[in-house]
Amino acid sequence: MNPINDIIETVFISFETDEYAYGFLNGKFSGLPSRKALKKALKAERIIDLDCLTPLNERSMLRKGMRVGLRAAKTNTVLWKTALAVVYEDNDLAIIDKPAGMAVSSSGHRALKNALPENLQSSSSIDRLAAPTPVHRLDFDTAGLVMVAKTYSAARVLGDDFSHHQISKRYHARVIGTLNEALTIDEPIDGKPAVTHIEVLRQGAIGESAYTELALFPMHGRHHQLRRHLFAVNHPIIGDRLYRSATDALESRRLWLEHFEVSFTHPRQGHRITCRRPKPLISLPLSL
Repeated sequence: MNPINDIIETVFISFETDEYAYGFLNGKFSGLPSRKALKKALKAERIIDLDCLTPLNERSMLRKGMRVGLRAAKTNTVLWKTALAVVYEDNDLAIIDKPAGMAVSSSGHRALKNALPENLQSSSSIDRLAAPTPVHRLDFDTAGLVMVAKTYSAARVLGDDFSHHQISKRYHARVIGTLNEALTIDEPIDGKPAVTHIEVLRQGAIGESAYTELALFPMHGRHHQLRRHLFAVNHPIIGDRLYRSATDALESRRLWLEHFEVSFTHPRQGHRITCRRPKPLISLPLSL
């Protein structure tokens, strides 16, 4: 392919400079929001001298009057053709309703990430990613909403918002036993702070085995945070085969945990968006 056919952004060098490409071009391309992104683009030969159609490297010298182009990123993703439920989508991001039993990302190709190009529209932004990319994790056995970035800027902003607890997440779970009132679990996980707020939705029973439906609001995103916190207060999630007691009366072939709702500020438009699962897990009858 002629490299000029996939140029998505250009920079014109209007004055003399003695800087190398790596130093001078930092911050010049909106599609390369960091030094790390610039370095990767140079290494991948995505930055081109448009006058002679040759790729630049980190130590390439620039000259006055030079035109430099950024090529569109290419993806090596092995696509997986499977239908996904798209809850929300625009030019910058998307919200996917992931079913239980699907990995978000994995070494194999049967992962949500590899099915995204088949289910989402390509972004027309100049800083579009090579392929839509999830910006957070969700366990293999957990159903629910996954946020996906379609541009570099959306990935950066949403990643920062997750780090600074600016994204509100609501989970639902069915747990073993009777829980009568709201509580907050403040228990570190792997030496890091981890806080979960819990509200009681309703209670039920199957025979003599009681269960409780909960709304969960994690303030952090530690590994298995909700599952570990609920196990720590003796109310493991029904169907959790990893965090459970050998004496649990209620068992299930599925994990009764879902990421039900997410609320966030749009990274480009600035307004607040709230998305919910169209078919909540805990609206289903409890099958064991």
